[in-house]
Amino acid sequence: MFFARKSRVAPALVVAVALVLLAGAPAAGQGQGAAKLEGTWVARVVEFDGAPSPWPFQWSYVLTPDNSGRTAAIYGNVDIGFPPTPPLLADAHSPLLGRVVTTGPRTTAFDSYWYGIKKDVLPGLDAVLYIGRAWGEGRVVAAGKTETTHHFEVYLPAADADGDGLPDPGAVPVKTFTVVTMDTRVPPLPMK
Repeated sequence: MFFARKSRVAPALVVAVALVLLAGAPAAGQGQGAAKLEGTWVARVVEFDGAPSPWPFQWSYVLTPDNSGRTAAIYGNVDIGFPPTPPLLADAHSPLLGRVVTTGPRTTAFDSYWYGIKKDVLPGLDAVLYIGRAWGEGRVVAAGKTETTHHFEVYLPAADADGDGLPDPGAVPVKTFTVVTMDTRVPPLPMK
């Protein structure tokens, strides 16, 4: 099955993972005032371009907060990816990296990036096939639960003319789609 092969996971899923990471953070401190962005999260896609998701897409991520707890770095991986459709025909993908910020006591906004990799373009040489971006917003719906909307954008390497690894301002994505995830925080271990 296509979603069981990590080597064929589309970078768009990685972007979605980043978005989920960003959106899930506020649930950590629900009921105790403004929540801090922190913890380990699992995101499951429940909606794909406005319809129920046909497959069990999933990613996981960790939020590492700054001292305020209102901004965090996102680091994640795709567990079950989107189907490999052009231009998402990568052999592998990088981890997703991004930032998330609180926008209210129960809301967040995030921006994340990852890369689709083509293996052995030349013997022993891999290449970036595409740049993935996911951005969006999250809303705490219950303790340890966040609903996140992810706007995915996929860019060809030519969209990075200045070579900094990110699409240039004004670059046009070759593929876009939107997913909604339900993010669940991995519960902390009980203190003894």
